[in-house]
Amino acid sequence: MVINYIDSDEVRAYVKTLADSAGVRILKKEKYLHMLVNPYRSVFATSLSDLKKNVKTYESKIDLYLIGIIWLILFSEADTNMSTKISWENEGLTYQKIEELTTKVLNYWKSIDEKESGKFSIKWSLATKDLHNKWKLLHYNSLKNGRVYYPKNTKFGVIDSAMRELEKNKMVFIRKLSQTSVVTPTVVFYERLQACFGNLGKYRDRYELIKSLVNEAKASDLEVN
Repeated sequence: MVINYIDSDEVRAYVKTLADSAGVRILKKEKYLHMLVNPYRSVFATSLSDLKKNVKTYESKIDLYLIGIIWLILFSEADTNMSTKISWENEGLTYQKIEELTTKVLNYWKSIDEKESGKFSIKWSLATKDLHNKWKLLHYNSLKNGRVYYPKNTKFGVIDSAMRELEKNKMVFIRKLSQTSVVTPTVVFYERLQACFGNLGKYRDRYELIKSLVNEAKASDLEVN
């Protein structure tokens, strides 16, 4: 089917018709075909009840927002200068590093929001206070028989849930070690990132603005605690 799609205008037109009726887009990148779901008008759009079943840490919308922030932080590591990108590809990102970056971003946003009397949250439509409070209340991780594991009431548990969703879509590879896990990107990750945000439009513009907020927080001198 993939070969036929690549070689035949007729097949591509037929697939596009089916995709449009189902509320999805089919995009061909360098190595893979990607199916992108319209979040509002698609038969494949995931409901909140489905997310609650699939994501082990999901208890409220704030948990989903936290996962989204973690994804954005991961995307910012890939969509950045070449040295950072190469480092991630060669060495991977540990859950400790992702936790550190997430804590730094949320602390920085909370600091700005307090200085601006809540206007920062309103301007960016971010539940800054709720995100920070939820993250702060989570335990760091848990130990069992000398090994780290990831229950849902831990920061590592939320990070693991976020990474497992990407792993389901073959976007990352997760290597489990005794004290942490290491995440490395796949070709699918970069193609999907480019497919979702590579074209100009409201999603690209919004992504670039949020990414700049993440990068500003990562570069700040605010102490992580």
